[in-house]
Amino acid sequence: MLGVTQRSPRRPHSWPVVCAAAGLLACGDSLNPVEIRQETEEGFAQVVRFSDIQPKQGDTLLVVSTIYNLSSSTADVRFWGGCLQVSGTVELERPFVAFQVEECGEWSRPMFAGDSARAWDRWVVRSPPGLYTIRIHHWTDPPVAVEHTLQVKK
Repeated sequence: MLGVTQRSPRRPHSWPVVCAAAGLLACGDSLNPVEIRQETEEGFAQVVRFSDIQPKQGDTLLVVSTIYNLSSSTADVRFWGGCLQVSGTVELERPFVAFQVEECGEWSRPMFAGDSARAWDRWVVRSPPGLYTIRIHHWTDPPVAVEHTLQVKK
């Protein structure tokens, strides 16, 4: 797993806490969590944590995305939509009501140097076994997204 120094006063959540908060009794039989980090030229970093990077068809995939302002200055960030958008070649279904740590909808706020914003959501994996791409876009302006390979197991 990649590490991130969290500069905001918020305390990072462990997977058991996140799974319980999201209403899951378990995040899957084969929990293979992974963390991906992407930095932008604008001085932001997006860290995406997947509950399982090798889920089975029918498993629930929990995704937690955190954006960090790594610059030394305050930035105006606009958030909108359901906070997280997923795209790529993997087929996912979102049968759950969006559950977010932060408030969602359309809003703007300054992100001070070292500040962060977090959102999460969960989807059911509908793709058959194989390799797929998954792209997690934290709906912000400036845009921030992470893309990774997801292996759906038998």
